[in-house]
Amino acid sequence: MADLSKVLSEVTEIAQVSANADSAATLLKSLANPHRLMVLCVLAGAGGEFTVSQLNQRVPLSQSALSQHLAIMRKEHLVRTRRDCQHIYYAIAEGPALQIIQILQQHYCGVQHDNSVTGEHKHDAHE
Repeated sequence: MADLSKVLSEVTEIAQVSANADSAATLLKSLANPHRLMVLCVLAGAGGEFTVSQLNQRVPLSQSALSQHLAIMRKEHLVRTRRDCQHIYYAIAEGPALQIIQILQQHYCGVQHDNSVTGEHKHDAHE
């Protein structure tokens, strides 16, 4: 009987890992767009809320394209919204997406000291 219990436990664990992998893949697919990453970087970096117009000043997209990306991110729960009169404010949602964006910010959203595109590197005086 202990063997059956162990097998059932392993099957349950495999099913949970599979479900988690599907959720992770869905999240990564939602993040796998340069425009959405830029918007999320702006939202995470500011730590506040922006209207579409305010975001549009910081992200080089047409307002129509930006609105479409925001709709996708809203549907995927990557951003949260708050309405104040005629304005809708967007902020990055708490959760795995925010944590991933914070890690990406450390590597890709700031000024890079290593220019890997041109192959130029800042050299240490000891090199």
